[in-house]
Amino acid sequence: MSDPLAAAPDTPRRGPGVLLIVSLAFNVALIGLTAIMWLRLVPPPPHEHDARGLNPMALMRMVPAEQDRIQAVMDRHHARIRELHQHAMQARRELFGVIAAKDFDRAAFDKAMAEVQSADSAFEAESATVTAESVELLTPEERQSVAEQVRKPRGWLRKMFRRS
Repeated sequence: MSDPLAAAPDTPRRGPGVLLIVSLAFNVALIGLTAIMWLRLVPPPPHEHDARGLNPMALMRMVPAEQDRIQAVMDRHHARIRELHQHAMQARRELFGVIAAKDFDRAAFDKAMAEVQSADSAFEAESATVTAESVELLTPEERQSVAEQVRKPRGWLRKMFRRS
């Protein structure tokens, strides 16, 4: 009798090759996701600031010598900032109420949206006033230091994955 294994023709095995390609593709994707997560989760170095984040708190960190004077400006405006923030939040609640209503009323929606925009503008204007008054306290050298510390966007990769 002949051996049945000896009579079988040699056929190439394709399974491990496909598994290897799938494994490599998975590893490349995993490395890419890890890089994206790292870019998004790792905060910028403490000496770098973004111009969008220029506010009295950031100024106090950048120019610690003026912390007390900047805090005094913030304290003077605190009640108004709080009032405007609460007004903006109330305007949003009213907008969501209009959106959630059983029947959609376009005129009521437009009015509520305009109120949100108006409240946001008033809040932003007061915040800008506080920042401007804080910057006015700084010497020209301190303002120059702040300008140098404010980070400018660098490279397409940073822009693509920056935190919003």
